[in-house]
Amino acid sequence: MYEFDIRIRYSETDEKGCLRVPALVNYLQDCSTFHTCDSGKLNDLLQERNLAWLLSSWDIRVDRMPRVYEKLVVGTSPHERRGLFCFRNFWIREKDSRDFLVRADSTWFLYDASTGRPVRPPEDLFRPYGTPENVLGFPAKPVRFLLPENMERLERIPVRPSHLDSNHHVNNVSYILLAEDALRASFPARGEESDNTLEGLTGEAEASITARGEESDNALEGLTGEVEASIPARGEGRDDTLEGLTEKVEASIPARGERSDETGDPEVCSRAPLSYRSESCSRIRAEYKKAAKIGDILHPYLHAEKNSDASSFLISFQSARNEIFCNIELSYR
Repeated sequence: MYEFDIRIRYSETDEKGCLRVPALVNYLQDCSTFHTCDSGKLNDLLQERNLAWLLSSWDIRVDRMPRVYEKLVVGTSPHERRGLFCFRNFWIREKDSRDFLVRADSTWFLYDASTGRPVRPPEDLFRPYGTPENVLGFPAKPVRFLLPENMERLERIPVRPSHLDSNHHVNNVSYILLAEDALRASFPARGEESDNTLEGLTGEAEASITARGEESDNALEGLTGEVEASIPARGEGRDDTLEGLTEKVEASIPARGERSDETGDPEVCSRAPLSYRSESCSRIRAEYKKAAKIGDILHPYLHAEKNSDASSFLISFQSARNEIFCNIELSYR
């Protein structure tokens, strides 16, 4: 078992003073790297053999999101080996008690960079971590997803240097950041659905203009001029036709219910009113299946559900050939 003290920094929190989800996961990830660093010369042995521990899956349960300035303890404990996989608990707890704010289990494997393949962890690389202990009592079970049909395709994302870690792969926390960005674009904070037809978008623009005390003209010619004036210039030439107006409005207001693929055929995601607020995140589940590198393009697909007490968002990052890089499910209560 390994633990270290933390204090939640202002720079890690959201507008309500709660720890952001990526910062939370970074604390857990850092705890495992600190454990390796502080366990004899494990880092040196791993580097000498061209090996690295890679994450295969997360299951993180948030009982209460940590808040700014709180003094807490982050801990971890390996608890089982099974074939190529090793299982590790994580937690964030109160400093002066065993009350857990966050509880997690995870699956890891040892990766040989020289062959590009996983290897069984030898005993001399496992023994320094100490006696395995399942502190949280979670079963040793990797996270796996069966993807639903008709997921909504979102805008593709090129892999950038800022997404990478020292293994030259997209880091697991980078996927969470990308997933949150996708949710912000698809589900605005006010939680209202929009009408994705031109009529609905035009109505929103009219309401916005009227609210600022400007007189609107219901004629198409007057509406075109007012909408174009209210939308920030994007460096595109003006097109005074109805087709041009449509393109400008759609480019300026994020699509929230309908996306189009290269053929122009819409893929619709059924959207009941869903809750997306960072401070209410209650669970993060993820599986990592294929390493994404510079030059790769991530194609995100979204499925959203709502039950009696939570909203759940499943984002699958895939290649153009539908090979899965990563599946992430974020749940909010």
